[in-house]
Amino acid sequence: MHRAETYIDLPGIQDVPSAVARVTRRAASLAGYTIDHVALCVEAANLSRYVARAREQLPAATSREYCVADFAGGMRIVEVRDPGAGVHVVLAAPTGERGQLVDFLDLTGAEGLQHVAFAVPDVRAAVVDLAARGLHFVGGANDPERAIVEVREGESWLRQAFTEPLFGGMFFELIERRGIVEMRPENIESLYAMKADCERRVPEPA
Repeated sequence: MHRAETYIDLPGIQDVPSAVARVTRRAASLAGYTIDHVALCVEAANLSRYVARAREQLPAATSREYCVADFAGGMRIVEVRDPGAGVHVVLAAPTGERGQLVDFLDLTGAEGLQHVAFAVPDVRAAVVDLAARGLHFVGGANDPERAIVEVREGESWLRQAFTEPLFGGMFFELIERRGIVEMRPENIESLYAMKADCERRVPEPA
């Protein structure tokens, strides 16, 4: 994969914050679920430029940065939130030469939409319902509820579940928030471990 050395003005990427605001207003719900956030996978060389662009478009937005998993195969994440504008964008870039973001960029050949997260009132019920409709969840091959990762802080919690890629590396996330409005790296770390465990269990071809 060719690593970007200069700024890439890809259609759709530059105006993601305003586009998300429009989509959020027009699509108040999808199958009864509201949009919590969208996540974009970008080249590491471009991450800071996209964050700056988002802050230009959304001067009232707040941003938080996280690093997840090991440096060679992990990700650098910047979460941009402006509740007043209806925008919650997650920008993610690989920190090394391997990992799911590198796989996404190799598969698609370009930066783009990695996943859409839907806010649900009960993530367990949503996972069971959607699994029965044919969606496959990471870590939930034998029991859909095992796909749920959770972090608790006192009486608050954040629960998430991620589908297997649907097409082009893009997937859905289900998220249940009870008092926690920001991301928690612990959940993403749990997903890494869960995905690695699933990959270890895949039998070698005969």
